Amino acid sequence: MIANQLICKKLKENNTKVIFEYPGGNIAPILDAVKLDGKIDLVVTRNDQAASLMADAYARATGEVGVCMATVGPGATNLISGIATAYFDSIPMVAITGQVGTAFIKGNKGTRQIGFQEADIVNMVKPVTKWAYTVKKAQNIGQVIDKAFKTAKSGRPGPVLIDLPMDVQRAMIEEVDILAWEDLKIKKTRIERSKIKTIIQQIKDTKKPVIIAGGGVILSNASNELKNFSKKLSIPVANTLMGLGSFDQQDDLFLGFMGCYGSRYCNKIIAEADFILALGNRFAIRAIGTESKNFSKNKYIVHIDIDRAEINNRVKVNLPLNCDVKEALKLLNEAVEMEKISFSNKEWLSHIKEYKEKYSLENEYGLAGSYAKVRPQCIISKISEITGGNTIVTTDVGQHQMWTAQFFKYRYPRTNLTSGGLGIMGYGLPAAIAAKYALKNKQVINITGDGSFQMNLQELATAVQYKTHVKIFIMRNNTLGLVKHFQDRNFPGKATSTEFEYNPNFVKLAETYGIKAYTIERANQIDSIVTDALKYDGTVIVECSIDADEPSIPEMEGGHYLDDQYPYGR
Repeated sequence: MIANQLICKKLKENNTKVIFEYPGGNIAPILDAVKLDGKIDLVVTRNDQAASLMADAYARATGEVGVCMATVGPGATNLISGIATAYFDSIPMVAITGQVGTAFIKGNKGTRQIGFQEADIVNMVKPVTKWAYTVKKAQNIGQVIDKAFKTAKSGRPGPVLIDLPMDVQRAMIEEVDILAWEDLKIKKTRIERSKIKTIIQQIKDTKKPVIIAGGGVILSNASNELKNFSKKLSIPVANTLMGLGSFDQQDDLFLGFMGCYGSRYCNKIIAEADFILALGNRFAIRAIGTESKNFSKNKYIVHIDIDRAEINNRVKVNLPLNCDVKEALKLLNEAVEMEKISFSNKEWLSHIKEYKEKYSLENEYGLAGSYAKVRPQCIISKISEITGGNTIVTTDVGQHQMWTAQFFKYRYPRTNLTSGGLGIMGYGLPAAIAAKYALKNKQVINITGDGSFQMNLQELATAVQYKTHVKIFIMRNNTLGLVKHFQDRNFPGKATSTEFEYNPNFVKLAETYGIKAYTIERANQIDSIVTDALKYDGTVIVECSIDADEPSIPEMEGGHYLDDQYPYGR
């Protein structure tokens, strides 16, 4: 068979159902084989970057490996932002790029000149991939593809890139059974039973326990185990940004969204806790601030994570457990059942309830009473109320991302799709399209800002072409809000480059794509327009005119501890 046919076969063997791609001459042989085979869907984007962002979002929404393809040179380099996004957030992805023929690759014997559109994509992406490899011998294709998928989803998940020269794609090869490479063997972490007993004993002795659930809980599909453990012992659960959705936010034991823009009550309670069970998180700066040494004071900390490098990295812990979160929670639940442990933490939970009322987000933003101007928090709360949290929400990066994390009540895992570690603007729309394409019966909503939306607005054409019927809410304030507010506090009167002197009319823009659009300009329009937009059978854009000075609070600034947030003195 021709090598491109084997590539298609191996992709199917590795459960690939859809490839997000942008075509080009040096990837054409593979696309041709996939199209002729007819068993894998091809979704062509309007920009290569969107293809990698869609592959990332597909993996987040489904739990499967996301696959994207692009051609040589600029096609390959355009994938890097999406690859890096997947790397920072531990998302399994396989990116496949075309390459010039092996005889024309720079550095090969007899070649001194760079080939047309040649880019050394493998070395470019090595820092943001688990593995990247150029296949120079067609007989290795089967091995490479199997290794790519296994590497992407094993251990701490992440992206892999396979670079395929044109002549390798078109080579004639024999179809043979190929033994797996030795380095395909993945070492399994072993859970020490003695540590499980120690954790249970420490919980027995604690008075102020808190669970921090990070993105690893979702990646390991451990939400049910987390719920069972929390409920059995009445331990409140806080979420990092990536952990939102791992625990039902309508549950009384949900403590809140923690970190830089987390609720004041959540951060204060974590600061007061005497026991922390940290699950699948990395104690990032945006989660606990720059003063990481203070975090360990007066606390017994257990950190469970699949990646050994994250343990004792920013925060020194008392008991490390390097293993899969789901497996650890299973053993912890078994231990609780065996020892018949049960207590309610009534005093601690009562204290938390008082803090929730005193430092509520409604009080922070002054949302009580009536007002004329459009408040983004009210729009997001209305979306949450109407959907009951049973929807997928994608966001970009900026104020809208923080408002959504604060006011949308996530109830289920894999419903919060956002670029956390890398923080890429332009993520939300491609992510929404991919999620809807993968889960056609699920409603998908993109909450974005006018700055982020314009990064990849060309993908509206993709949404229309594939009938994904996503709902897009654009918070229009004609400014890059997070950056502007940082400038206002640190460089008064110098909001450099963050105020838009021109923005398009998003309603008219929607019309050019045949998309229904609304504008929210007054507070009394929120209920009716949000309701109509979510009911509409098709893609919708809702342009929400909000105040450029609308804050994102509370905020943990650099040099401050977790419980010391701006505005200060509260």
